[in-house]
Amino acid sequence: NYHFGTHQEAEPVVYQEPAAEPVKAEPVVVMTKTLRAHFDFDKDVVREEDKAQIREVSDAMRNNAGSTATLVGHTDSRGTDEYNNDLSERRASAIRDVMVAEGVSPDAIEAYGRGEAEPVATNDTDEGRQENRRVEAVITGLAQ
Repeated sequence: NYHFGTHQEAEPVVYQEPAAEPVKAEPVVVMTKTLRAHFDFDKDVVREEDKAQIREVSDAMRNNAGSTATLVGHTDSRGTDEYNNDLSERRASAIRDVMVAEGVSPDAIEAYGRGEAEPVATNDTDEGRQENRRVEAVITGLAQ
């Protein structure tokens, strides 16, 4: 074929990589806090003097939009496994209630108990048992 006066060089075809998928931000641990709520034996009432520690966790959540909290309650070894599991759940729920009262969304908090299964101290002394009566909080959110 002959084309007089209309022949042009074709533009080179440039292959373009498809656009990369946007990288989703993975949740990160914003804060891990062991709350030393010093629950009395067989009690799930949060003491007034312990609320400052809980406020730290609530503040961390309010300052990190989209964050969530996992609260895990624990007991000492006195009592049956079934009773201690229930008590540890009630303790975690008591902390949750305080956080909700401080403005944290209840939908952002998961609370459960592990009973006496994960001691951090000996259960042979009053001091050790007191250390084991605790709630641990892990706050997860997106890196800022």
